[in-house]
Amino acid sequence: MSLPDSEVSSTSNYQNDSLLAQLSLFYHRCAFRGVDAAKLRRVLDHGVDVDPTDSVIYVDGFDKALEYGEWPKLVIALRSDALEATFREVPVNSRTEHLVELEQRFPTALRSVDGQSLWMSRLPATDPRVGSPYEVEYARWIPGDAKAALAAVFILVRPQDVQEIGPFLEG
Repeated sequence: MSLPDSEVSSTSNYQNDSLLAQLSLFYHRCAFRGVDAAKLRRVLDHGVDVDPTDSVIYVDGFDKALEYGEWPKLVIALRSDALEATFREVPVNSRTEHLVELEQRFPTALRSVDGQSLWMSRLPATDPRVGSPYEVEYARWIPGDAKAALAAVFILVRPQDVQEIGPFLEG
């Protein structure tokens, strides 16, 4: 893989870096999501594997995305600037209009222990990840055009999976 000069750091030696390191650097403005290859058509048509496209998704670095999805798998790169956190923390005494507006995008509201703030989230109130470090770190959503958010799709196939990938590439 050859990277444009504008993307190469003067302190990096790409000849000795792993492919994973190169991809992570080349797509450093992206978050990654691992999904089953069966979702390929959905990703290509809509930009992301979830329906609706503004559903909550979980993203992280390329290496973590490799842990998800059955083989053969896809790793999708989503532009970080097209993703938003699934929550907002606001003072409980915020303007009513502001709270109503936020409630449209973040329908779950949990009051803090001290009663001074609200944790507003796209996750359902019954989801144990609401308000957790996991939500803060990994949960995102695409509020706009999911196809515009898609930066790349990587199809990963092990030798033993070559026969299985064909149906996903047809059509």
